[in-house]
Amino acid sequence: MRQRNLLASGLLLVVVAMLGYRLPMAAAERIDLYQTMDPLTDILFFIDKKFYKEVDLEQMRLGAIDGMIEALDDPYTEYIPPADLDDFNKAIRGEFVGIGAQVRMDNGWLLIVTPLEDSPAYRAGIETDDLVVAVNGTSTWQRDVNDIIDELTGEPDTSVRVTVQRKGTKDDLPRVRMEPSVPGEVGDAPGPEPGTIRFDLEIVRQRIQTPTVKGIHRAGGEKWSYWIDPDARIGYVRVSQFTESTPAELEAACRELVNGGVKGMILDLRFNGGGSLSAAIRMADLFLPGGTIVSTQGRTTGDADVTYAHAPGTLPDFPLVVVVNQSSASASEVVSGALVDNHRAIVLGERTFGKGIVQTLYPLPSGQGHLKITEQYY
Repeated sequence: MRQRNLLASGLLLVVVAMLGYRLPMAAAERIDLYQTMDPLTDILFFIDKKFYKEVDLEQMRLGAIDGMIEALDDPYTEYIPPADLDDFNKAIRGEFVGIGAQVRMDNGWLLIVTPLEDSPAYRAGIETDDLVVAVNGTSTWQRDVNDIIDELTGEPDTSVRVTVQRKGTKDDLPRVRMEPSVPGEVGDAPGPEPGTIRFDLEIVRQRIQTPTVKGIHRAGGEKWSYWIDPDARIGYVRVSQFTESTPAELEAACRELVNGGVKGMILDLRFNGGGSLSAAIRMADLFLPGGTIVSTQGRTTGDADVTYAHAPGTLPDFPLVVVVNQSSASASEVVSGALVDNHRAIVLGERTFGKGIVQTLYPLPSGQGHLKITEQYY
């Protein structure tokens, strides 16, 4: 399943997960801040009581929050309401509940780019280039992709009926199938193209871990091959983003190369817009027996916070090339910078995004959402 873009390009995130977190603040400071905001309360009171039309106080509250954040002129600071937090956390973890397929819209229909390895979609018989023409009997024709994704995702162990259109004949149908709930034309949607078949699959949603580490090509089935030059024993690993599962995925790929006698490796961070700072640190630590990984500094934190690499668990010292481009940002820059500064790798490609700032996710003491705020630079 394609994730909503909840982790914006260029994000480098630290999550504060302390229950009941409260920002340390003297009582006098709190009083000063509350007095500063007094006019907002006064204005809201008069609007609520005197405006000639009834107002939505929730919209007024959200508008005030948006106005404060917009005044910061920082595209990375963001208020996350409670309703959006679950999706945000899933994006950080690289996890969701659904059928397990990468999708996009293609000529009005939902196209299966690829089913994820060992996912419900894969086991049900979904194939690359299948068209999903209906979900639970509702046509997908020219609909918003996020609305369709909402219908495909849901609670674990619940079922969804997917109507698939595929090139072929009835002899090519998967074994487990039903007659299509959308067999022909529906409204303005076109009917089946010549040489195609339509059928239904009942798929049970499951918790899916989105892979962020990939190889050079599929090595039969859904398994990745990490050998770009098998004869020379040169490996290739691409990291698409930094989630909490990325370091373990990367280590598994690298251990496979090491066990195969790797002589050198290409680490591809092109188009990687960032993600979790802790994931970037753990990833760099895989290659470094020591030295500085990253140093961060905030407005009120005093001395810089320096993170060092540790020798235990370090991969063997094979030649390493990191490939980057203009879309390589934040966590990608932390990893590539640490490897170059410690003389562990060389970097090839284009000048990177150059963000250099860190966001922290804070739960609000009121319990009414979270604030993702730019707090440090590196």
